[in-house]
Amino acid sequence: MCYSFTVPSDKTLSSLPVGFRADVNAWNQFRFNQKWESCSTKAEVRHTLGLKGLPRVSQFRLAGSGERVYPRYFAPGIVCDGGKNWLRPLRYSIRLSNLAWDLAVKYSLYNARLDRLLEAKTWRPLIGYQHGILPFTSFFEWVEHKGKNAQAQFTPKGKDLMWAPIVACELSQRGKRAM
Repeated sequence: MCYSFTVPSDKTLSSLPVGFRADVNAWNQFRFNQKWESCSTKAEVRHTLGLKGLPRVSQFRLAGSGERVYPRYFAPGIVCDGGKNWLRPLRYSIRLSNLAWDLAVKYSLYNARLDRLLEAKTWRPLIGYQHGILPFTSFFEWVEHKGKNAQAQFTPKGKDLMWAPIVACELSQRGKRAM
């Protein structure tokens, strides 16, 4: 995937070529978790979510329409559950196969090389489970330009959307354990 990407507008999401329904329960759980976090102390958030240190930023950041999504932000993604496609808040990162959570960890894992997916012990146990698709309008990568690192934005010509496959570690499953 990429360093960051841009969330499609609500209008673009409503015209996706994939049929889906908004998962009201997952979105309600997400809003509940945001409210819980805003009313809790950092120590309570750390203890409840099993973080190693005090959180420096919100663990439930949601990028809105047209905003950029960075690692650990939530964005709308589509997953298949029970034979139906659902639009749910999904975190842009990945959990290690031996962890129950994908919240703040020592290493930021959100990118995988195609040539290593089946060999790397980080990714191998996740292939074939909890997949989904992530719609986005552009993405950003760090590139070298004139000897310096610079961000480049990539946008498809003649298309409104791009799609990326994702491993979906969903909030609705985590939220029930945490709260």
